[in-house]
Amino acid sequence: GKTNQAISADRQAVLRSPDALDGYQNLFLIYLRLKQPQEVLGVLDEAARRPNPGPELLIGVAELYAGFGLGAPAQREATRAKALALLKRADQLNPTNSSMRLRLADAFNMLGENSRAARIYLDLLKRLPDAPTIRERVRANLAEIYLQGSDHKLAAEQLEAIIREDPMNSQAYYFLGRFALDANKPEEAAENFSKMVLLSPDFEPAYYLLA
Repeated sequence: GKTNQAISADRQAVLRSPDALDGYQNLFLIYLRLKQPQEVLGVLDEAARRPNPGPELLIGVAELYAGFGLGAPAQREATRAKALALLKRADQLNPTNSSMRLRLADAFNMLGENSRAARIYLDLLKRLPDAPTIRERVRANLAEIYLQGSDHKLAAEQLEAIIREDPMNSQAYYFLGRFALDANKPEEAAENFSKMVLLSPDFEPAYYLLA
């Protein structure tokens, strides 16, 4: 509860390690708790002005901008633009760390930059052959991106890949059933909805579509 001391300590942290995220992030949270939006933005703008930051700082500050914009509709467009500029700078640095690249793709995805996010997600699928949980999440995000773009073929490819790696994924069967129904393939649709019902017996819409 000693806010002034906390701010002072975090200011010292920023002075000593100006390219580390921690000090800025702590100040962001303190000013957010104090309901001082101008101070919040001032801290983020200060971090964004660092001359040669690494991708971790750029992505972290972009995430903070985006998070602040969600809770402050009047600032949403301005903070989105600032977040996007930082993410583009991070992308140009081409970070090789897979977890950093995943955060970068997720941040682009959150801001609606679908093509940039998809490019990084596809690259991650090549980099993470032995991480099934992360691969499934990446494929699900790709499928959602393709769905938003009405590209059912590419979305179906990702969903089928999910099922190959995780045959118990009921949501993948549901969407594949919807695609088959839209393509006038009732037998294929029925097969997928039947599996959905078997794996998620409480999911009511699948029964209607199967019927």
